[in-house]
Amino acid sequence: MKQLAKRHRYLFPALAAAITVLVLAGAWGYVGRGAHSLQAATSQLGTVFLAEAARFEAAGDWETALDYYERALAGTLTGEQDRVHAHKRSGVIRWKQGNYAAALPHLRVAQESPLRSLNGYRPLMESLIAEGEFTEAENVVARWHDEASGDGAQTADTSHAQGKLALHRDDRATAIAHFEATIQRVPTHRAHIDLARIYLEQGTPEKARDLLIRFLSTSAPGAHANEARGLLKEIGPK
Repeated sequence: MKQLAKRHRYLFPALAAAITVLVLAGAWGYVGRGAHSLQAATSQLGTVFLAEAARFEAAGDWETALDYYERALAGTLTGEQDRVHAHKRSGVIRWKQGNYAAALPHLRVAQESPLRSLNGYRPLMESLIAEGEFTEAENVVARWHDEASGDGAQTADTSHAQGKLALHRDDRATAIAHFEATIQRVPTHRAHIDLARIYLEQGTPEKARDLLIRFLSTSAPGAHANEARGLLKEIGPK
């Protein structure tokens, strides 16, 4: 009986150790599955934030939209395309608000990505000009022009951008050439307004008036049409 008890003295610690190993293995497996589930849930949450941001942006509630875009960027998104999209929209909203310094980091990220879109270049270029980053703006417009080859509307926008950069270099002749090329490609382009302003500076209000009337005869209602009407009112009747 004493010999049997002696043998069992070693058996119980061995069983306890085996049970401990099994419990720990199960716990690690649970933690692994939990981490995977948490990551998946976070990705889904990021997608929800993006959807909410788009909904508020469409409704014109830009501040709430920005909050959701920031939440999406702070979390886990399903892929690079979602991340680029969130940066782009965050930058575009700030550009529309005139907050160019805050827009630039987001727009740079979006337009440096291989998943960039052509329509992200204009807000980036205009934000760079507003912040006095003319060298970078020149490089961005050159890349935009190359990538826009074959797209008439985007090529017109690159010509317009080149004209605006020429104005900042005080090169009126080059600016006029670019604005005229823009209008030739897209007859309803707002380049009419920029060209009209140059003609006013040069003391030829008749040319400016004709341009603005032509623009207003085809333009859709909105900020550009309102700007053209205001400028036409400044010029006055013939």
